[in-house]
Amino acid sequence: MSINEKNLDKILRNRVSLSLREKTLQKEILGKISKHKIKIKKLLATKTSSSAMLIAMRKEIRKLFKDLYGIVLTDAKRIQFIQETFYTGLINESLARVYKARKAKGLKSVADIIINSNGTFAHQTTSINTKQLKRIESVVKTGLTSQMPYNKMVSELMRTYIVPQHQIKTLVRTTITEISSDVANKVYDANKDVISHYEYVATLDSRTSIICGRLDGKRYSVDSTNTPHPPLHYNCRSTTVPIIKSANQLDATKSNRISKRKLKKITPARRATINGESPAKVKFPDFLKRQDNDFKLNVLGSQKRVDIFNQGKLKLTQFSDANGKLVSIEKLEELISK
Repeated sequence: MSINEKNLDKILRNRVSLSLREKTLQKEILGKISKHKIKIKKLLATKTSSSAMLIAMRKEIRKLFKDLYGIVLTDAKRIQFIQETFYTGLINESLARVYKARKAKGLKSVADIIINSNGTFAHQTTSINTKQLKRIESVVKTGLTSQMPYNKMVSELMRTYIVPQHQIKTLVRTTITEISSDVANKVYDANKDVISHYEYVATLDSRTSIICGRLDGKRYSVDSTNTPHPPLHYNCRSTTVPIIKSANQLDATKSNRISKRKLKKITPARRATINGESPAKVKFPDFLKRQDNDFKLNVLGSQKRVDIFNQGKLKLTQFSDANGKLVSIEKLEELISK
């Protein structure tokens, strides 16, 4: 297996790990929202003036989104550090003793990514916050104008007040993809003396969008401007893989950071793996089949699902619904029996 094929495997494993991290973060956020809803109900259960209730509701809603921002910011900083370590290590492992990878320069502040980037987390949650407040104010004003009984007003507020959990989960995924992509781009740029180009990878699973699907496998120069980088849309889980130059190209590259002496001493077998070629196009189910049991367990959630997957009787798409939620083992066994 060439180093570029090994790197594709590592990058797909990394992307799956990010997806698992997303789920953990989303679970923490949903827990915070659940507690928030309990507080809202308590506020509404306390009979008070409409203006006082509105002030208390505003305060609680603003606190929720401030807390959500804090949760995402803390995790995003950790993810950025992990991703920089991963991508720098990827280059180092590819050309061990021949080249020492540079760290990324000019990484975006995670706060900037959350606040300013392509209308992602902070922009959208602020919009959600504003819409919620307007909705609440509308109900209260209508209730006052029509002299609606207090209990009915409370009931109408609870019916109207919805925290869009799915939208927030989507924003978390998009933000994490953007942080990882920014790190990858900056690491590639810092080490372009050994990278010929990068390749777009949109093979994570069957839910790949048409936007990313048409770019899958396409190659772009690291030096090019206006080239596509994930995320290209909300919920984007695409990634990229750097294509390390061939041994002959490295010999001809004028860079004092490449040890030509050590390059000449590598074995013919290792030299053959540094071939500069793009990895063969891979589908995620085929990639998953090659992975060890622990990795499959992380993806599929239980040993029983892993055992069913290993039988090869069901497609990977049958293990989850349209929203990516794993289906029950009973359902999988029912599908097998059919």
